Amino acid sequence: MQSFVAPRGSNCKPPTGTINPQNRITRRGFLELSSAALATAGLLGNANATKAEPRNSLDAANPDTGMILSVDNIGIGVTNLGRSVEFYQRLGFAKAFENERGCTMVAGSAKLFLFVASPGRAPVARQAFNLSLNPVGIDHVSLLVDNVDKTHTELVARGIEFHTQPADQSWGARAAMLRDPDGTNIYLLSWLSK
Repeated sequence: MQSFVAPRGSNCKPPTGTINPQNRITRRGFLELSSAALATAGLLGNANATKAEPRNSLDAANPDTGMILSVDNIGIGVTNLGRSVEFYQRLGFAKAFENERGCTMVAGSAKLFLFVASPGRAPVARQAFNLSLNPVGIDHVSLLVDNVDKTHTELVARGIEFHTQPADQSWGARAAMLRDPDGTNIYLLSWLSK
Protein backbone atom coordinates (compact mmCIF):
# COMPACT_ATOMS: atom_id res chain seq x y z
CA MET A 1 0.00 0.00 0.00
CA GLN A 2 1.28 3.46 -0.87
CA SER A 3 1.93 5.73 2.07
CA PHE A 4 -0.58 8.53 2.43
CA VAL A 5 -0.27 11.76 4.34
CA ALA A 6 -3.46 13.76 4.79
CA PRO A 7 -3.25 17.54 4.46
CA ARG A 8 -2.99 19.27 7.85
CA GLY A 9 -6.42 19.82 9.40
CA SER A 10 -8.25 17.48 7.00
CA ASN A 11 -9.92 14.17 7.67
CA CYS A 12 -8.97 12.68 4.27
CA LYS A 13 -8.71 8.93 3.94
CA PRO A 14 -6.19 7.01 1.81
CA PRO A 15 -7.42 7.09 -1.80
CA THR A 16 -6.64 3.46 -2.71
CA GLY A 17 -5.81 0.09 -1.24
CA THR A 18 -7.44 -3.13 -0.27
CA ILE A 19 -6.23 -3.46 3.33
CA ASN A 20 -5.64 -0.50 5.63
CA PRO A 21 -2.95 -0.40 8.36
CA GLN A 22 -5.38 -1.92 10.92
CA ASN A 23 -5.77 -4.97 8.62
CA ARG A 24 -9.35 -4.05 7.85
CA ILE A 25 -10.68 -4.15 4.33
CA THR A 26 -11.50 -0.75 2.86
CA ARG A 27 -14.69 0.00 0.92
CA ARG A 28 -12.68 0.38 -2.29
CA GLY A 29 -10.89 -2.87 -1.54
CA PHE A 30 -14.25 -4.56 -1.00
CA LEU A 31 -15.42 -3.35 -4.41
CA GLU A 32 -12.17 -4.51 -6.04
CA LEU A 33 -12.46 -7.92 -4.39
CA SER A 34 -16.18 -8.10 -5.28
CA SER A 35 -15.38 -7.33 -8.91
CA ALA A 36 -12.72 -10.05 -8.96
CA ALA A 37 -15.15 -12.54 -7.38
CA LEU A 38 -17.87 -11.69 -9.90
CA ALA A 39 -15.38 -12.06 -12.75
CA THR A 40 -14.25 -15.43 -11.41
CA ALA A 41 -17.90 -16.50 -11.32
CA GLY A 42 -18.20 -15.60 -14.99
CA LEU A 43 -20.43 -12.58 -14.40
CA LEU A 44 -17.78 -10.10 -15.50
CA GLY A 45 -14.95 -10.11 -18.02
CA ASN A 46 -11.39 -10.45 -16.74
CA ALA A 47 -10.92 -11.88 -13.22
CA ASN A 48 -7.50 -10.21 -13.00
CA ALA A 49 -8.78 -6.73 -13.87
CA THR A 50 -9.62 -5.15 -10.53
CA LYS A 51 -8.64 -1.57 -11.29
CA ALA A 52 -9.96 0.28 -14.31
CA GLU A 53 -7.42 1.97 -16.55
CA PRO A 54 -8.43 5.23 -18.24
CA ARG A 55 -10.23 4.32 -21.47
CA ASN A 56 -10.29 7.78 -23.04
CA SER A 57 -9.26 11.39 -22.55
CA LEU A 58 -12.32 12.05 -20.35
CA ASP A 59 -11.14 9.48 -17.80
CA ALA A 60 -7.49 10.55 -17.86
CA ALA A 61 -8.24 14.29 -17.70
CA ASN A 62 -10.12 14.19 -14.39
CA PRO A 63 -7.62 14.28 -11.52
CA ASP A 64 -8.60 13.21 -8.02
CA THR A 65 -9.62 16.38 -6.18
CA GLY A 66 -10.05 14.66 -2.82
CA MET A 67 -13.71 15.58 -2.53
CA ILE A 68 -16.00 13.48 -4.69
CA LEU A 69 -14.37 10.16 -5.52
CA SER A 70 -17.08 8.75 -7.78
CA VAL A 71 -20.80 8.12 -8.08
CA ASP A 72 -21.51 5.49 -5.41
CA ASN A 73 -24.80 4.18 -6.75
CA ILE A 74 -27.84 5.06 -8.81
CA GLY A 75 -31.21 4.56 -7.14
CA ILE A 76 -33.94 3.24 -9.41
CA GLY A 77 -37.57 3.16 -8.25
CA VAL A 78 -39.38 0.06 -9.49
CA THR A 79 -42.91 -1.32 -9.29
CA ASN A 80 -41.95 -4.97 -8.69
CA LEU A 81 -38.63 -5.57 -6.90
CA GLY A 82 -38.40 -9.30 -7.70
CA ARG A 83 -39.01 -8.74 -11.42
CA SER A 84 -36.44 -5.92 -11.55
CA VAL A 85 -33.79 -7.90 -9.61
CA GLU A 86 -34.24 -10.79 -12.07
CA PHE A 87 -33.93 -8.40 -15.05
CA TYR A 88 -30.72 -6.81 -13.75
CA GLN A 89 -29.29 -10.26 -12.93
CA ARG A 90 -29.87 -11.29 -16.56
CA LEU A 91 -28.10 -8.05 -17.53
CA GLY A 92 -25.04 -9.23 -15.53
CA PHE A 93 -25.56 -7.66 -12.09
CA ALA A 94 -25.37 -9.64 -8.86
CA LYS A 95 -27.10 -9.01 -5.54
CA ALA A 96 -24.70 -7.38 -3.09
CA PHE A 97 -27.13 -6.51 -0.31
CA GLU A 98 -30.87 -6.70 0.28
CA ASN A 99 -33.09 -5.45 3.07
CA GLU A 100 -36.65 -4.20 3.57
CA ARG A 101 -35.82 -0.97 1.69
CA GLY A 102 -34.53 -2.59 -1.50
CA CYS A 103 -31.65 -4.39 -3.16
CA THR A 104 -28.13 -3.24 -4.10
CA MET A 105 -26.95 -4.76 -7.38
CA VAL A 106 -23.32 -4.68 -8.58
CA ALA A 107 -21.48 -5.36 -11.83
CA GLY A 108 -17.85 -4.29 -11.95
CA SER A 109 -17.70 -0.84 -10.39
CA ALA A 110 -21.35 -0.12 -11.29
CA LYS A 111 -23.75 -0.18 -8.37
CA LEU A 112 -27.53 0.21 -8.50
CA PHE A 113 -29.99 0.42 -5.63
CA LEU A 114 -33.41 -0.93 -6.64
CA PHE A 115 -36.32 0.03 -4.42
CA VAL A 116 -40.10 -0.17 -4.64
CA ALA A 117 -41.39 3.28 -5.50
CA SER A 118 -44.42 4.76 -3.75
CA PRO A 119 -47.47 2.93 -5.11
CA GLY A 120 -49.65 6.05 -4.92
CA ARG A 121 -47.46 8.08 -7.29
CA ALA A 122 -48.00 8.07 -11.01
CA PRO A 123 -44.94 6.91 -12.98
CA VAL A 124 -43.00 9.46 -15.02
CA ALA A 125 -43.80 9.39 -18.72
CA ARG A 126 -41.54 7.01 -20.63
CA GLN A 127 -38.34 8.77 -21.65
CA ALA A 128 -37.40 8.93 -25.33
CA PHE A 129 -33.95 7.81 -26.43
CA ASN A 130 -33.59 11.26 -28.02
CA LEU A 131 -32.18 13.32 -25.12
CA SER A 132 -33.51 16.66 -26.33
CA LEU A 133 -37.13 15.41 -26.12
CA ASN A 134 -36.96 14.45 -22.43
CA PRO A 135 -37.83 16.46 -19.31
CA VAL A 136 -35.34 17.82 -16.79
CA GLY A 137 -33.82 15.24 -14.43
CA ILE A 138 -31.92 11.97 -14.70
CA ASP A 139 -32.48 10.60 -18.17
CA HIS A 140 -30.69 7.24 -18.41
CA VAL A 141 -28.08 4.87 -17.02
CA SER A 142 -25.06 4.14 -19.24
CA LEU A 143 -23.15 0.93 -18.56
CA LEU A 144 -19.62 0.65 -19.94
CA VAL A 145 -18.85 -2.72 -21.57
CA ASP A 146 -15.76 -4.07 -23.35
CA ASN A 147 -17.57 -4.99 -26.56
CA VAL A 148 -21.10 -3.73 -27.26
CA ASP A 149 -21.81 -6.19 -30.06
CA LYS A 150 -20.69 -9.25 -28.08
CA THR A 151 -22.55 -8.10 -24.94
CA HIS A 152 -25.68 -7.39 -27.00
CA THR A 153 -25.57 -10.91 -28.51
CA GLU A 154 -25.09 -12.54 -25.08
CA LEU A 155 -27.93 -10.54 -23.50
CA VAL A 156 -30.34 -11.24 -26.36
CA ALA A 157 -29.60 -14.95 -25.78
CA ARG A 158 -30.58 -14.40 -22.11
CA GLY A 159 -33.93 -12.94 -23.18
CA ILE A 160 -33.12 -9.24 -22.88
CA GLU A 161 -35.00 -7.11 -25.43
CA PHE A 162 -33.23 -4.09 -26.94
CA HIS A 163 -34.71 -0.89 -28.34
CA THR A 164 -31.80 -0.48 -30.80
CA GLN A 165 -29.08 -2.64 -32.30
CA PRO A 166 -25.44 -1.71 -31.56
CA ALA A 167 -24.41 1.31 -33.64
CA ASP A 168 -21.70 3.99 -33.69
CA GLN A 169 -23.03 7.25 -32.24
CA SER A 170 -22.15 10.80 -33.26
CA TRP A 171 -21.09 11.52 -29.65
CA GLY A 172 -18.12 9.13 -29.79
CA ALA A 173 -19.35 5.76 -28.58
CA ARG A 174 -20.78 2.53 -29.93
CA ALA A 175 -24.04 1.88 -28.07
CA ALA A 176 -27.12 -0.32 -27.85
CA MET A 177 -30.21 0.91 -26.02
CA LEU A 178 -32.80 -0.92 -23.94
CA ARG A 179 -35.29 -0.34 -21.12
CA ASP A 180 -35.73 -2.07 -17.78
CA PRO A 181 -39.18 -3.49 -16.87
CA ASP A 182 -40.33 -0.08 -15.57
CA GLY A 183 -39.08 1.90 -18.57
CA THR A 184 -35.72 3.21 -17.30
CA ASN A 185 -33.50 3.92 -20.31
CA ILE A 186 -30.24 1.94 -20.29
CA TYR A 187 -27.34 2.41 -22.68
CA LEU A 188 -24.64 -0.24 -23.10
CA LEU A 189 -21.62 1.51 -24.57
CA SER A 190 -17.96 1.34 -25.48
CA TRP A 191 -16.04 4.51 -26.36
CA LEU A 192 -14.71 4.63 -29.89
CA SER A 193 -10.99 5.20 -30.44
CA LYS A 194 -9.94 8.47 -32.05
